[in-house]
Amino acid sequence: MLILIMLAYPCNTFGKQQHKQSLISISQTNIAPDVFYKKVVVYLKGGDVLTGLLVGVENDLFIIRAGKKNEKVPLNNITKITIETERKLGQHLSCGMILGTYLGNAIFNRAENQPIAYMKKIESGWEIFFQNAMFVSLGGGLGYLFSMIAEREEKKFNFEGSDQKRQDEWRRFLKYMSQERSRKRLHISIQGGSVFTNVSRKYSGILENSGFWILLYQPQKISYGWDYGMNPASNFNLLRKLQLSISLKPQIEFGVALISLGEPFLHGENRESWVNQSLSTNGIYAVGIYKFFISEIPKGFSWNVGAGAGAAKVDFSLEHIEYFGYPIYDEVVVTSHSIKETRFSTVFFTELNFYLYNSLSLGLVADYVFVPSENAPGIPELNIPEQRLRLGNGSIGFNFSFHF
Repeated sequence: MLILIMLAYPCNTFGKQQHKQSLISISQTNIAPDVFYKKVVVYLKGGDVLTGLLVGVENDLFIIRAGKKNEKVPLNNITKITIETERKLGQHLSCGMILGTYLGNAIFNRAENQPIAYMKKIESGWEIFFQNAMFVSLGGGLGYLFSMIAEREEKKFNFEGSDQKRQDEWRRFLKYMSQERSRKRLHISIQGGSVFTNVSRKYSGILENSGFWILLYQPQKISYGWDYGMNPASNFNLLRKLQLSISLKPQIEFGVALISLGEPFLHGENRESWVNQSLSTNGIYAVGIYKFFISEIPKGFSWNVGAGAGAAKVDFSLEHIEYFGYPIYDEVVVTSHSIKETRFSTVFFTELNFYLYNSLSLGLVADYVFVPSENAPGIPELNIPEQRLRLGNGSIGFNFSFHF
């Protein structure tokens, strides 16, 4: 019996030491930047209350800046802690301005009858300047209003109750304050950029050399003829990619991306013929991202390299039309060729991101999407030869991301 007691005592003592040691190791945590110097109210056993700024936890002592000095309070003497979270005015303003500019251009400057979110060509630089100044002001104003009406929140931690409950609450509190908690796990990214077209650039040169007048859109037929009132598209796509990813480690992310691979539609005409060429392609990809030099790059920046594989739905069309009759034109389709298939595809990209806030970043992006090539027949009567088409393309542009 004595032997059993002697064996049990060290085991029990070791368990208590392990329990105590786990609390000490958790309490020696690096405080997250967005928590440091928050307003805090500390309720003590006996009814006393301390109010000040949160400094941190060290060796089972809670440190609070009260007045002009740091007060160190034993954790075992604390019953409750309340932390006030302030309005994030700057963050709301930045988000509002970015979203206002993006949505304003996507709604009002999007080219009609084109693949998703290609911008129309704007001849005047002053026009786009004043438009975007208005979008920035409107978005920033809405962000400011949101910040003003958003209520301040409080994080509350209660350390009363059983030993196990207190230990669990302390772990929740220390996790809230830690650097680990401050890392964002979920990332939503929107990318826009100038697309280096392959198909439309190729046919634009061919048609010009064959004496065609080129328009970067397809005119719409109305009851008395054809409507040319639409603005042609530029090569800038506001919604090149929409991506959702999750951090598995600080330097590794996995996710899914939707990519717009379509190119501006072409319409070419001469005295008696029209040629319409269109490419509308969208792809979905599983992507992996690696953040290089995560400890060497200055804080607030990240350099990401990513790759993915998936499927692209290709919709290509080439059409030759002869027309006659005035003022009401009739047309006869002479030649028509289309490719409508879903094909295996891959994507490669790199990003240099700057974090305005822990939950908002802006970046420069370059990408290339590969889709297997395809042959398109020629139109001999118009001196248009058979073409080997590269259905993928690349882009360079920007992204903005929200991190949760």
